[in-house]
Amino acid sequence: MIHVLLRTADPARDRGDVSRLCAVLAAADNLDHAGERGPARFTVRDDVLPCVVEGLLEDPVEAVGLVLAVIRTGAWVAGLVASTGAPDPDRGVGAGEVEAAVLERVLHRAAASTGRCALELDGAAGDASARRRQDAAEAALQLLGVLEQRRSEPQQEAGRLVESGASQREAAAALEVTQQAVHARLRNGLWHETRSLAAAVAALVAPSSRTTDP
Repeated sequence: MIHVLLRTADPARDRGDVSRLCAVLAAADNLDHAGERGPARFTVRDDVLPCVVEGLLEDPVEAVGLVLAVIRTGAWVAGLVASTGAPDPDRGVGAGEVEAAVLERVLHRAAASTGRCALELDGAAGDASARRRQDAAEAALQLLGVLEQRRSEPQQEAGRLVESGASQREAAAALEVTQQAVHARLRNGLWHETRSLAAAVAALVAPSSRTTDP
């Protein structure tokens, strides 16, 4: 399971504002206004830091996508904690929530980074190979966070249309620009490169990549 940790960038101002914490979930791709979709579950964690939401997802691709969508708003920092354990689905997030010390460590690291994100893998503290995977995945995730924040809205719109299945010609028609303009937005926004890197991060986070070593 993948734990997604979200914290407002200014917790002193947003302390106790649960509505804003839930609003970012509703605004993120693939989530409805209840803050839930499929296997995803979210809860407010106020036992360690103020203004924290924890989500539990099964799909690492969706987890990485959610983190990037949150970072892009500029108002949030995010962390990923990949766990090999399977919580009781009848008990919700509380059955498998991240330990307080881990939550605090990951979110503090996220807040201190330029990419506004951090990542931790189960077992990395005592396994040199797992630690190397964690460091590589976190470095890539933070680079993605920087690029997401720097991508312009026109570049983002073009990328989303193409990612949803539109051709560059169809995207150009929808955006009322030339196909050459769409191509330039995708190129200058590093759209294809960041999607490939996001997939690589998700693969490193996936439990199957961490259960055994060659």
